[in-house]
Amino acid sequence: MNQFMQLILAKLDIIEKAILKKEKPHLDLSELSDYIQISRNTIYQWTSRKQNKIPHYKVGKKLYFRVCEIDKWVLSQSNKIMTNGEVDEVTSTHCLISKKGGRR
Repeated sequence: MNQFMQLILAKLDIIEKAILKKEKPHLDLSELSDYIQISRNTIYQWTSRKQNKIPHYKVGKKLYFRVCEIDKWVLSQSNKIMTNGEVDEVTSTHCLISKKGGRR
């Protein structure tokens, strides 16, 4: 099989997975990570933000996300300019964490 055909098949596989995910109304953390191509750690941090939290639901210790709410949230974030409070929150968190991942 030539390289062009392999590329097409790979893209079709990605599209198929996206369609199947859309049919599922809820995603867990790992599934959401695959769906929006963002690391699990980043998504978990977004659940704790004071502003612009990612919409989520907690059942026991597990996080769940509604696909329709995530789609709307992602679109609302795509052209968003951060407020001063959001910038302060991001920079203060960043400044408190050392290069090894621990708090100073």
